[in-house]
Amino acid sequence: MNQRLLRQILAFAAAIAILCACTEQRPIVAHDDTIATPEASDAVGVMNREFRERYAETREQLRTEVEAVLFVSFGRMTLRQKGEPDWVQSFSPPIVDQYKTIAHVPLGIYVMAAPFADGPASDALRAKATTYRDKARTLAASVDGLAIPPAERPRQRLILDGSLQMLDRLVSDGTVSRRELDAFARRMGPPQLANADIAAALTLDELAAVTAEMRTRLRPGQWDKLYVLVMGNKMPRAGNLQYEYFVRLMGRGEIERRLLYSEGLTNPDAAAPLIGTLVIDRDAALAFFGDRYRLDRVLLADGARKHLDSMFRGSTASPR
Repeated sequence: MNQRLLRQILAFAAAIAILCACTEQRPIVAHDDTIATPEASDAVGVMNREFRERYAETREQLRTEVEAVLFVSFGRMTLRQKGEPDWVQSFSPPIVDQYKTIAHVPLGIYVMAAPFADGPASDALRAKATTYRDKARTLAASVDGLAIPPAERPRQRLILDGSLQMLDRLVSDGTVSRRELDAFARRMGPPQLANADIAAALTLDELAAVTAEMRTRLRPGQWDKLYVLVMGNKMPRAGNLQYEYFVRLMGRGEIERRLLYSEGLTNPDAAAPLIGTLVIDRDAALAFFGDRYRLDRVLLADGARKHLDSMFRGSTASPR
């Protein structure tokens, strides 16, 4: 690491030290209602902006010095290596979308009809069901033209035929009982999951093949330093396929170290600054606290835990 970069990190660390004073183990001081002067408030704001600017500068510099990062989002993988153009490859075969789309048909019926269940006949539901039925009929007529193997097509027809029967009922009656809607969902659940199992296996096989190809592009020693960012929705669901694959491949010890899940980010450009943040926070955390991963947690986390323990001491409430 060059001297200029080291000085920037130390400047950042000094700012962190000031902020960390509140987490020292000492009695909590009772504050009165004293209001800071406008000049003092302005000085705080100026210093805070200065800190953020210095942090952003160093974060960007450190990000560009990382040797290799792999960004994984839904069905696409992007490898960024220092000094090399991006390598981008898809790992989601089109047939996967066919299995998933058919599995989604009854789910779409359920979410469409649930708000109307046990209610009076509704022209709004009839209209929604009519449009949905037209598209489901077109898909049902196209099953033999899909890439899905002949041996798997009876299950697709089972899903689509059952869905069309329910849609006919919705168009005719404009409503449905909750009992009937739940019974429909239970019938559709097993074939939906069978489709999901196949889609998962196909995706994982392709992901493994593309990852193997990606590894041939790494320089010696880069695999053991590679950061992997799995990008996804704001609220990741348990069992994210891509993330679980890399947990198995890299080992659980790399979780939150070199293997990360970035919430609410779906493209490499948006996620890339996270790498700079990771490097600078971990260098500073090691320097200040002797714990490389301390700043992976919120800075105020320890102080919050201590004070919450004090606030809720003796409480019968338990965390959910």
